[in-house]
Amino acid sequence: MLSLLWLVALLGATVYGQAGTYTDAKTGIKFWEIDVSAAQAGANGLKMGFALPATTQSGYQDEYIGHIVSGLSATGGWAGLSHTSGMTRSLLLAFWPNSASVLGSFRYAT
Repeated sequence: MLSLLWLVALLGATVYGQAGTYTDAKTGIKFWEIDVSAAQAGANGLKMGFALPATTQSGYQDEYIGHIVSGLSATGGWAGLSHTSGMTRSLLLAFWPNSASVLGSFRYAT
């Protein structure tokens, strides 16, 4: 059921950006991806994608693999997304630069 809700939410997001597919060269995983314009996501834009398990797979129904590309700079900034239409009562994913690496964290806003 969770996978179906994800799919509906992701398809609804196509109104706000250019949707397509992306295949990771190293893993071969195929992602549904949306490219959000700079006007909506800041000067550097944002790309995000998801890969959901096949409906025939058992044991992975509540999982997904995410792919996020954002133009963060070493001097600051952050990017994030909500897994619903709002920030409260939602699983949030935030990430930000930290020296030469990028840190990320899942949060739940009450």
